[in-house]
Amino acid sequence: DIIDLKFTNSGVKRWITRFSSFDYQCKECGLLFSPERYRIGLDKIVPKGCRKNRSKYGHNIKGWVVYQHIVNHLSFRKIETELYEFFGLAIGKSTLHDLKKYIHKYYDPTYEMLLKKVLSSDVLYIDETPLKMRNEDGYAWVLTNNREIVSIYKPTREGGFLKDLLKDFHGILVSDFYPAYDSIHCIQQKCLIHLIRDMNDDLLKNPFNEELRLITQPFTGLMQRIVRTIDRYGLRKSRLYKYSKDVERLLGQIADFRFQSEIGLYYQERFSRNRDKLFAFINYDNVSWNNNNAEKAIKLLATHTNRKIKLFSENRMREYLQIMSIYQTCVYNDVSFMKFLLSKERDIEKYIEGYS
Repeated sequence: DIIDLKFTNSGVKRWITRFSSFDYQCKECGLLFSPERYRIGLDKIVPKGCRKNRSKYGHNIKGWVVYQHIVNHLSFRKIETELYEFFGLAIGKSTLHDLKKYIHKYYDPTYEMLLKKVLSSDVLYIDETPLKMRNEDGYAWVLTNNREIVSIYKPTREGGFLKDLLKDFHGILVSDFYPAYDSIHCIQQKCLIHLIRDMNDDLLKNPFNEELRLITQPFTGLMQRIVRTIDRYGLRKSRLYKYSKDVERLLGQIADFRFQSEIGLYYQERFSRNRDKLFAFINYDNVSWNNNNAEKAIKLLATHTNRKIKLFSENRMREYLQIMSIYQTCVYNDVSFMKFLLSKERDIEKYIEGYS
């Protein structure tokens, strides 16, 4: 018997499918086998790809458990209670973990497809956030092209893995000013919101520093004109390229000025070091001047992890981030995560095409 859930337009109910068959033995080699019709019927309930972990529970109930855990923030203890209250199913906490592992394994190809699509994008937004878990701390690195999202777990903030991960990336990388990104050999756009925040903080600390104002005032004026153009016409090179001379004039003035204060010299060096990465977006279509796309993905991840990850181990965190990547991609594409799981489709793009 395969215990599962059946979803209809009017609700969801427990559903048990019983498979009966004789076993047969080959007279020549002695191999035991079951009829093909029996195997096909069973695979419709528990799809291929997880035969070693095949259990008495079907795909739908496993998807429902993961949906409750990921989307509705329910602990496995609460899910255990709900399964018994609503469906009369007594499934223990350890078994629920096994059901989540099934979903993790089943959607391995989905995660790999998302990663491949993100790394082949024209524009890639990237950010990282710390994770505090049961026995160790780690970091989640989030990569998105504003259509697909991939979260990667790493035990530290060291970005050495990025060089290998992005070795074949030929698009434009949008990031903050973390030095690890500087080792990536591609066109880069630094998040100017981070730069503006830093300058505002330093202005509050140094309100009478005229050298700092010589940097912040013309920079702010230029950005205000650029943002007004973006608000009106969007991120279009044909509309933004006209600011190229203004950008070169500003960067030249900052580079040529003889600063004396420590804060002035700091920003002169910072502008000089990132000269080609501050206004790269005006030379391309649909490249943002900030990293809000990655930060949006980080915030969505944070709302789901803050209450849970204190009890996570590293292995559970890797599983969790993989499933979260699929969930976040569904959210970005306005697709029901639950319906995607129930479809048993592994390719989100194909599902979206069928869904639309």
